[in-house]
Amino acid sequence: MTPKCKEQQQDKKNQPLYDLTQVVRDRLPRELRDEIYSHVLDKSTMQAIESKSKAGGLPELYPDIHSMYPSMAQELITTYTSHAKHSIHILELESYLKTPDVFGLGIRPIDVELRSIVVKVSLKYNDEHTNLEHHLSPFLDTCATHDKARLHREHTLRIDFRMGIFHWDKHIESRLIKSLRCLSKIVEQCQTRKLALDASLTSLQWDRQEYRVDIYKPWVEMQSKGTKGRYFLDMIMEGMRREAFRKT
Repeated sequence: MTPKCKEQQQDKKNQPLYDLTQVVRDRLPRELRDEIYSHVLDKSTMQAIESKSKAGGLPELYPDIHSMYPSMAQELITTYTSHAKHSIHILELESYLKTPDVFGLGIRPIDVELRSIVVKVSLKYNDEHTNLEHHLSPFLDTCATHDKARLHREHTLRIDFRMGIFHWDKHIESRLIKSLRCLSKIVEQCQTRKLALDASLTSLQWDRQEYRVDIYKPWVEMQSKGTKGRYFLDMIMEGMRREAFRKT
């Protein structure tokens, strides 16, 4: 089926929207269309999409997406996918890039220039943190070598270590330190590809409020100064307590 035939079969429940987006697509250059997408997908809208996505209702956020002129709808979703914060469990990295587009427009993460990826790593279990390189390296290689998939030059890769505040014990401490030590080779890969790397520690409370503190920069500073791990852990926990107090 030709692209023209596909566009003719597009759902036209909102005919004025279809006609408007067809005119915009045909008459405006891509640079101006990108300005429109940036205006539509502003910070508050992106946050609303993220919140809706967590509830499993992302497609319903744009009920008229399939009433738009098809190629413009694809451009809009491509822009959204590129600018969205992709939160992925570390054990799902391998399959994530090939995840189908929930809007059914054929736009997969592997087809888009991604800017922000958060990799979630649980510190509650032994198997997720022991070999970060084993899970992350193939993912970065795919992004670097696939004919379409690529990481934007402004891309940020954040490793988010997750725990419950009431589970903080010597096992969590040990796993966190070991995980940070495993980041060294990932840091090298990111530097080679000129990607920004960050790491954080997130605690999920009984009220489902998340408390998050940055730990990558303090860890790097600690290594450069030869500070002991115990001091680093105390500093992180103090930062977590301040974050919890700030949100109460």
